[in-house]
Amino acid sequence: MIAEQPITVLVIDPNTTVRRVLLSFLSSISELNIVGDAASGVEGVRLAHQLQPHLVLADNALPDMGVHTLIAAIQQDSPHTKVIVLSTYDIDVYRESALACGASDFILKMDLVERLTPSVHTIF
Repeated sequence: MIAEQPITVLVIDPNTTVRRVLLSFLSSISELNIVGDAASGVEGVRLAHQLQPHLVLADNALPDMGVHTLIAAIQQDSPHTKVIVLSTYDIDVYRESALACGASDFILKMDLVERLTPSVHTIF
């Protein structure tokens, strides 16, 4: 945790159902504090700038913005914010590309329950 305070989290995912499931899961983790959610990259970048979260969980396949552009825009406005990219697909090029452009981690959505907390502890 950051200075014994909850880690603030912004979720960006275009799928309403997936976003609701993510928010429900995240709300069960006491060291995380959800500060917002967005359905698009543009909205997510705006919220990241406004809210300055510690962590952004972003879907790899946003309809309006590539993950490279998203990460660059978030880091420009909020350089302390870390980004974990979430994906449905276990494709090496997606993982390598996300990590190369500044993502702190790349987690498959099906592995999120097992991997998120250890990843957050590593990052923070």
